[in-house]
Amino acid sequence: MTRLSQYSEAFWGSSFTSTAGFEALAQRMKDGRHMCKEFEEYLKQRYEAENRYSKDLQKLEKNMKLKEETGVLERSWNKLKEEMEKMVQIHQDAAANFLKQLDDVKKFNEAQTAKKKAMEETVKKYQSNKINLYSRCMNNHKNYKDKCREKDSASDNYSVMRSSVTVQAKDLEKANKAKTKADEDAVKAETAYKSSLDTLESARDLWEKEMQAACDVFQKLDYDRIKFLREHLWVSLNVDSQVAVEIDDCCESVRQVLEHCSMENDICAFIEKYQTGTNRPARIFFEDYYTNTDTMGRRGQRSGGQRSQPPRSNGATMSDNTYATVDDEDGLYATLQSPPDASTVTSFDKLLIISRPHTKQMPCELTVEVGQKVHFVRQMTNGVQVRLAESNKFGIIPNSCIRL
Repeated sequence: MTRLSQYSEAFWGSSFTSTAGFEALAQRMKDGRHMCKEFEEYLKQRYEAENRYSKDLQKLEKNMKLKEETGVLERSWNKLKEEMEKMVQIHQDAAANFLKQLDDVKKFNEAQTAKKKAMEETVKKYQSNKINLYSRCMNNHKNYKDKCREKDSASDNYSVMRSSVTVQAKDLEKANKAKTKADEDAVKAETAYKSSLDTLESARDLWEKEMQAACDVFQKLDYDRIKFLREHLWVSLNVDSQVAVEIDDCCESVRQVLEHCSMENDICAFIEKYQTGTNRPARIFFEDYYTNTDTMGRRGQRSGGQRSQPPRSNGATMSDNTYATVDDEDGLYATLQSPPDASTVTSFDKLLIISRPHTKQMPCELTVEVGQKVHFVRQMTNGVQVRLAESNKFGIIPNSCIRL
């Protein structure tokens, strides 16, 4: 398995609104800042300790006033006092060294924090914009589907009323206006949906570029931080070695660990433990309502987002001797034709028996009784269109009224 070595390869997510990768990197930056703060505190305490110790040694050296002793013991004592002066200077130098390192770490940490904060704010801005536009796009998608349903419902209602023998002209005109308005609303909803998709894709592209830049910046900051802390920790350990040779074994054991410290290996180890995914979110494409929605057995045909108007056969008008059949050529809209003889009915001549009575509530419906025989014409969104066996009347009844 290939070992990942770049943040930009490992901190994405397949979910369009996922922020897990960015949050993992932001936490990494936060943890790195905390380590720098801890190192600052360590250097501060070491400076204060060395400074206090040098002052205590200096005070002790001034109180060393041997007067009565002579000979070799006197020279030994005087030599000890001389060496004590050197020890004071050594610890003063150590305190100054720790103080300088403390200042360097503070400046480094502040510079890294400023770069990290600026990049985080930029990514969060584009990330928030992407999520808001995604939410708006999904709302437009829902509105688009609702308007398409309303359009189909209005079209079906108009078709049913147009094929009814009892509908009044004003009701038919009202249904036609509702159908026209539903068509216009569906087109507007589709336009808004497509436009929001374009806007969303633009926001996604901007976010991805900023996220890519953030990954590169964060990895560079991480690289610099690891390198900086490794070098300064090494120097501080050298100071300890210079101050006290006796604790050099302890410092050497730490150095042995630091010798194995690699910026690349540390980064790869972090990736292995905290990676959130290698797949970037895919682009969200336009979903055609008529491709993915069952429209009650009809094949939707669309041109520019609108259905074609149903054709009329030879200028036929609504009357008692007209009825609707399915146009076999496009399978979508009904045409008006003169009713054939009962012996010629084949495509919808399936005999059904009424199992539940129904009293018509609308002009396009039929009143039927239990046991009455009807012929199936076609399935509608609001029921079944049938022809009465005894009178050849056409109308709609609920699905629950029939049995084979």
